This record gives sequence, C-alpha cells and structure tokens, in this order.
Amino acid sequence: RPSQIPNTAIQWESQEQWNVGLDLGFFNDRINLTVDWYKKVSNDMLMKLQLPSYMGTSGNGSSALAAPYGNYGSIENTGLEISLNTHPLTGNFQWDSDFQISFNKNKLKSLQNTASAAIVGYGQWNDVVSMTNVGESLFSFYGYVTDGVYKDLADLQTSAKPAKYPADGVFNRTNTVWVGDIKYKDLNGDGVINDLDKTNIGSPLPKFTFGWTNTFRYKNFDFSFLIDVKKGGIIYSASTGKMLTNGMTSETLFGRDDYYIRKEIWGESDSELSGGAWFDAVYSDGTPANKFMSPQSYAYCKPNYAEFTIYDASYVKLRELTLGYTFPNQWMSKIKIQRLRLAFVGRNLWTIHKKTPQGFDPEASQTSGNGQGIENGSLPPNAVYGFDIKLTF
Repeated sequence: RPSQIPNTAIQWESQEQWNVGLDLGFFNDRINLTVDWYKKVSNDMLMKLQLPSYMGTSGNGSSALAAPYGNYGSIENTGLEISLNTHPLTGNFQWDSDFQISFNKNKLKSLQNTASAAIVGYGQWNDVVSMTNVGESLFSFYGYVTDGVYKDLADLQTSAKPAKYPADGVFNRTNTVWVGDIKYKDLNGDGVINDLDKTNIGSPLPKFTFGWTNTFRYKNFDFSFLIDVKKGGIIYSASTGKMLTNGMTSETLFGRDDYYIRKEIWGESDSELSGGAWFDAVYSDGTPANKFMSPQSYAYCKPNYAEFTIYDASYVKLRELTLGYTFPNQWMSKIKIQRLRLAFVGRNLWTIHKKTPQGFDPEASQTSGNGQGIENGSLPPNAVYGFDIKLTF
C-alpha cells in the first residue's frame, strides 16, 4: 500500500526577518558583549497537511497513512540572544569564559488551505495531545485540568464525571469512577467530563536556554567544562499509565498493579499488603473505603491526557568536561613529533532536574507529527567517557 499521499503543488517557504544588534568591547577586548534582537515571520510554512479523518491520515504515523507536506502556515518568532565572552585571567594561569543565553517566543499567525482550524499533534495513537490555535504559541499541550480526587460517596454523586452514570446509583471500581480516581474540572459547567472540557495546559517550549563554557590553562595542562541549562517548558509523557473509558483509575497509573501503588507510593508494609481485597473494601453504608491519593501522591503519579501527564522539562546539565595535557615540544622533537596532546573527555555526565515519572531524563522527548516534547519511552542522551589523542607530525 502507499505510505504517503503526494502533493505536487508544494513550494518554497518565504521569510522576512528584522535584526537589531549591538557589539561592545572593553579593556582591550578582555570583555566582549554581543546583543541581538530579531523578529522573523515565516510564510507558506512547510508542514504536514491535516486532512479530514476519512483520508486515513489522522493519528500516529505507525498506523496512519502519512499526510503530504504543504504550505499553509504563517509563524512569527521574536527573540533576544546575548553572548558574553570574557578573559578574567591572563598570564601563566589563564581563564576564558563564554556565556550565551537565548529567549524566544513564537506565534501561529494564520492557517490556510487546511481542513483543521488548528495544528493538531498526536501522542501514541489517535490521542490528541497538542493543539496550536491561531494567535497562540506552537505545540501547546491539550487536555483536562485536574481537580483533586474523588474522596467519598457524596463526592462521587455530586461531582462532574466522565458520563452521567450510574442510573442505579451503584458505583464500582471496574466500570465507574471510584474513590481515589482523579477528578477533572468541568470547564464548561455541563456536569459531564468530555472533550469540551479540554484546554491548553502548557507549552513544551522553554522560556530561555543558556550555555556557559569555561576553559582554564596552566603551563601544559588545560581544563574546560560546559554547563547547559534549559528553563521552562514541559514534557508530555505518553508512556505513563493507561486511559480507560471511565477516566483514570489509580490502579492503572504507570500501567503498574496494586502492589506498586500501595507499597511504593502509599508506603504500606508487607503485612498491610497481604490484607486481602483492598480496592473492594466498603463501609457498612456502601461507601467505597479504599484509600485515596494525597496531594503528594498524585503529584508524583501523572495519568495520560491531563495535567498529570506533563512534567517540568527544566534541567541543568554538565554537558562536556575535558582535562588535557600537551607534551613539551622539546620532548616531542626528539622523536620527530611536532605536537602531542592527550585528554580525558566526558559528555552528559550529570543532570539536575525535578523528579519525573519513571525517572526519565527531561531531554528524553521527541517530535511526533505536529507535536513536540512528547516522551514515549525515548532514551536520554548517553553518558560518554573517552580519551582523545591529537598527534601532529
């Protein structure tokens, strides 16, 4: 079968860009500052066309016919880039420092020739996880806003639910919402939780990024490191949990069983764990009596398609570290070698970030169709340890 629909009318993008720059140097160029502000508008953007669902192009690429690329978007990017290059120490002991920081904001200005009123991004299958509307930032995540958990029978009866059930007033953990299940906000006030209650729940794009490189030299030794920082932006975890027809149930968080939830999250002892049908316990009046998640618990467990699915993608990384030694020329000249340098090199050595589901690295994300910042079992960057030899004859 064909894998993609062709588009013979495709054409080049066009861009208009304004830049204002400033370059300053002080103390015989021991301090250099560069500031650049830009505004770039891209017209006739090359993006995958979003065709009606009957074309078979909706959803994840593994199961859908690939839509053709077309020219149908206008996007504006505005940003500020600052670079600071300094030489704090000179002489026998030298220190060079380079710092760069970037800020960027983008906006979808218009859409043309598309069946959709927005740019839609998909998660693992046909689930819509991002929605970019005209006038908004690109790739904003789209889902439910959480509102705590169902705490007792009265809460189940009076709060909005994924559907107006059960007709007989009997709740059970298999087919209806249950005590401990996550509750979502009824944004349109109709008493039912459905797609009309989904909204923008955050952007994968960072507020700013910066890198800081420092190089030190003393005689024949040199040492350098690069710190890489990303602030802001969120990651959508497509591999966390399962979506049931009646909403999220606590027993399916992370796709784990009751044992994991009870022992690792609620900290129950082995004796408590052997206490029988824990989830089916009820009070004498028929009220479900199983434990419900505390704010700390459900802040850690993040089910799909809602705020719990997303987590902060900010990080601080030791991106690269190098320790080198250059052998003296008088030694090398005796064996007909002009220059020899040996160095230990490490990359992606450590990362500081907030706790994420299943311990994923904040960089363990990917682009999926028209989505960005989606974690679907992606592997983080490998830590690398190695040696460099630079030999000149």
